[in-house]
Amino acid sequence: MAVPTDYDRVPYRSLAYPHTHPARLAALSVAYGGTPPPLAGARVLEVGCGAGGNLLPMAAGLPGTTFVGVDPASSAITEARAAADTLGLANLTLHPAGVEALHGEPPFDYVLAHGVLSWMPPAARQDLWVFLGRSVAPHGVVYLSFNVYPGWSSRGVVRDLLRWHIRGMEEPTDRIRAARALLATLVAETPPTTLWGAILHSEQRVVDAVDDWYLFHDHLAEHNQPFWFHEVAAEAERAGLSFVSDAEPARALCPSAALAAHATTGVEASQYGDLSRMTAFREGVWARDPAVTPGAPRPERVVDLGFWLRAGRLVDGERLRTPEGVTLTLGPGLARDVVHALDGLGPGPVPVAELVRRTGGEVGAVCEVLAHLWLGSEAVGAAWGGPVACSTLSARPTVFPWARLEAASAKEVTNLRHDRVPLTPLQRAAVTVLDGTRDRAALERALGESPELVAALVALVRAGLVVS
Repeated sequence: MAVPTDYDRVPYRSLAYPHTHPARLAALSVAYGGTPPPLAGARVLEVGCGAGGNLLPMAAGLPGTTFVGVDPASSAITEARAAADTLGLANLTLHPAGVEALHGEPPFDYVLAHGVLSWMPPAARQDLWVFLGRSVAPHGVVYLSFNVYPGWSSRGVVRDLLRWHIRGMEEPTDRIRAARALLATLVAETPPTTLWGAILHSEQRVVDAVDDWYLFHDHLAEHNQPFWFHEVAAEAERAGLSFVSDAEPARALCPSAALAAHATTGVEASQYGDLSRMTAFREGVWARDPAVTPGAPRPERVVDLGFWLRAGRLVDGERLRTPEGVTLTLGPGLARDVVHALDGLGPGPVPVAELVRRTGGEVGAVCEVLAHLWLGSEAVGAAWGGPVACSTLSARPTVFPWARLEAASAKEVTNLRHDRVPLTPLQRAAVTVLDGTRDRAALERALGESPELVAALVALVRAGLVVS
């Protein structure tokens, strides 16, 4: 019988993490000179897959790809298997164990480990590095997220204090309640104008914004080891992996020209960037590919990628706001034309050739613009292959099956681009019934006649949720 873990005692909410999708990781490898394995026929592993909120929508959207998930929390694997059975996923295998369950398996083309590296016991972490050294296929791509210094240098002090305060407490609810109460007391009694007060007040804002399950598995976890980025990069290099970029590519850049001047490699530039930003968390991408050149993207390679607009256009129409909160101003010229073309096209990914046709720009110039908008600010997203949503409504629309399953219990669902999409009540009701069996009249009978119905359906198309 499996020994219950803390993740069995307090389930970790299982969600889609957009940057982990193999199509996005492959796009980064391509842009930095790599030749990643095609998604069709690829083998994808997620370490720490939990209840499948990240892995299952990938498997549902890529039926020609093989997916494997491992997680020591047997209750989470049981939940993931139930969802996979509901969707009839034949391309997915799940193991209630760690990577030790994969001994003798063929190599993997894509390995994903979100929220794993910092939160493992040291021995298990070393096992993971050994596994990556022997089990990543040639040209394979690896995603790792982890806590980093210098951002965790101050946060770790608060974490250590909270863990000391709850020593001896066994029940998770008692530990969570006591930790929150201690931090609230410290904040109330410490002026924010002092150095210690500034740290405490900053950390309380973080703690107040997260749910209990997150606090329990992050700040209060037995294992939470931050690293300097260069330390992780060195371990990856020993495993035969070359650094590609941050999964959020703009974070691979150093915003300080003075600090960047000290860097001689892409890894060093990223490390100086962490110093400049006081970074606390990283999502890194590595590849077993000697052709990769970190820090030196090749705009001409993006001709093989597809793009979509991540940023929203503001009211004036000439400014963009990215999901990360960056505001960009579009001046006259090709960049504005490319953005307008993406905004007017379907949910994407849109091929470069179509953008060239729409804008009249030269291929090289369009690629330069796209590389800047993607790697410089993430105003656009990029993918190499992967599922494609419908751009129009059919007579009997069908929503992505995983999203239909999610909508039964959540107000946000995962689209084919692997983004989280918030739904209005009407959109959520529509998602649950759009299974390809209902025409417009049947939809009105199911959802009620409403002048907002067509707009709701169009919004689902624009959100990349409709597959036919």
